[in-house]
Amino acid sequence: MAILIYYTLILVPTALATPDCGQHGFYYGRRLRIHYVANGEKGKPLMLFIHGYPQFWYCWRHQLKEFGKDYYAVAVDNRGYGDTGRPTHMEDYDIKELIEDVKDIIVGLGYEKCTLVAHDWGGFIAWHFAHFHPEYLEKLIIMNAPHPRIFKQYMETHITQALKSWYIFFYQIPYLPEFVESSSDYELIDIIMTSVIHSDPKTKDIFTKDDEECYKYNLSRPSCLTSAINYYRQNVFIPPLPFKYDKITAPTLIIWGEKDDALNKELNNGIAKYVDSVILKYMAEGTHWISEQFPEETNKHMRDFLQ
Repeated sequence: MAILIYYTLILVPTALATPDCGQHGFYYGRRLRIHYVANGEKGKPLMLFIHGYPQFWYCWRHQLKEFGKDYYAVAVDNRGYGDTGRPTHMEDYDIKELIEDVKDIIVGLGYEKCTLVAHDWGGFIAWHFAHFHPEYLEKLIIMNAPHPRIFKQYMETHITQALKSWYIFFYQIPYLPEFVESSSDYELIDIIMTSVIHSDPKTKDIFTKDDEECYKYNLSRPSCLTSAINYYRQNVFIPPLPFKYDKITAPTLIIWGEKDDALNKELNNGIAKYVDSVILKYMAEGTHWISEQFPEETNKHMRDFLQ
């Protein structure tokens, strides 16, 4: 009797095989294997980058090259993404676990403090981290990620934001998002990442075809999509986690693209309630993906803040 075995060969995109962004490494902790890409000399101050959805370390490629000159610049794959471990239970993606992952990688790399740079879901994690572990922070840089308290209150009172965040509600449905994504060659990822870009000629070239293939490849890996969606399922419609410290004391920079199709810039109103010292920099033509859309301007804002 003949037995036929079918399998899919997933080729690593060429853009991920080039070494110019930095060296790949792993931290094997008690809780999780964490993959990262590092550029710069270890021993220099640590700059740690945390990505959002649906990205992975690759979204920080422009910043790794720039800040590796003066820092030990490290971009991680978040829990469930890329080559980092993928726990199987939804509760493994609770914000309490995600906060501890950040602490683990800082300590695991041999550091006591870092400048933390974060975007989107990475920002959600970083805001919480700053409220729970200020002792590990030199400075905090957030890109298009609202403070979690402000976001919750704003969503409950502004229907326009709820409509913009339609995908959050879609991702609460069991199994269906994964089926829709995988059966359509991850077309929804294209929609989420390019909804503003393709409608505005000025911003249509943020992502090359190679970039889009990198992001699709990342989510097409076994169980990665479910892991990524579990961030939404576990953390959105639950009571907010009480902060250990009410106010963030680390100097904070918020860089915000005003053409973000998912998040209103008014989400920054009232941020002084939660942060002692904050600088806001708006990019008039910036979308949600400012670190990739305008890397030089983003890097300049970061440099000016860090001096």
